[in-house]
Amino acid sequence: MGRYVVEVAEEYFDWDDLDSHGNPKKKLRYTGEKYETNSEPENSVGLSVMSDGYSEKHTVVRGSSSSNSDYSNYKERGQMALNEYGNMPFTVVKELDEDLLLVCTDKQYSMGVVKKNSNKVVVPLAFNKIMKFGKNGLIKASLFKDYIFDRKGKQLACYDHIHELKNGIALAEKRLYISSDFGYIDDNAKQIIPVRFSKITDFGDNGLMKAHLHTSNNSDCDYIFDRNGKELACYDRINELKNGVARVEKRVYRGSNHGYIDDNAKEIIPPKYPFITDFDEDGYAYAKLDRSDPNKIKFDKTGKEIQ
Repeated sequence: MGRYVVEVAEEYFDWDDLDSHGNPKKKLRYTGEKYETNSEPENSVGLSVMSDGYSEKHTVVRGSSSSNSDYSNYKERGQMALNEYGNMPFTVVKELDEDLLLVCTDKQYSMGVVKKNSNKVVVPLAFNKIMKFGKNGLIKASLFKDYIFDRKGKQLACYDHIHELKNGIALAEKRLYISSDFGYIDDNAKQIIPVRFSKITDFGDNGLMKAHLHTSNNSDCDYIFDRNGKELACYDRINELKNGVARVEKRVYRGSNHGYIDDNAKEIIPPKYPFITDFDEDGYAYAKLDRSDPNKIKFDKTGKEIQ
């Protein structure tokens, strides 16, 4: 049978060593407890023959927690504690803040959030990734979908994917059969732009966004929103900004009428012209109310008609 030298180790999650999915790797560290036995120990996580003799073997076992463990008594990541379900231990991964702890069990998809000084589970132990969401104390939890919870555990939002917050807003995504719809939520998880657009891009440098709505009946249209979700403009098509202005289109029978908006989505030339040019190097555009009309109407970039 041989003689076993047993060293006790505890499992912990190393948040400084992440896998390809951004999750912490599970590792072992020694507790300093050591003993000898003539029988093979249970709960072994490693077994090797020692160099000083074939009869003496070295093994490592997982440490177990005390039944009196308490959230408020933990000292470092990896210390075992008991949750409200009784004898089901979990690992304290790290502090989320002064009141909340990020915890997990040894089972797959088992990360959650608990109150530090009580037995209350705030976010169920059913996720594979959890992080803070903004500066208002909200929590983002992920498992196939992304969820936002408040500090009391109330679910505020759920989307297939919630992107990172940028300047107080986050792109939210709803997956369809072969594509996705997009919208925006703010740092309180409130939807500010409905999640129904096939594409959302920045519009200029003033914090505006252009959203494209795709329809099945060929009546697509483009919208401009500010960062609070206020709709500023809507046209059948809004072209890219060029030198601070963008051409807009309005569908009419057998064609389109054209006009211009500026980079604040303010209409400077109404879309009532079947023909309009780009602005030239001198800052003028030319339009016709009838393509066959030899006379052109001259506009400057403020939309003022020049005689």
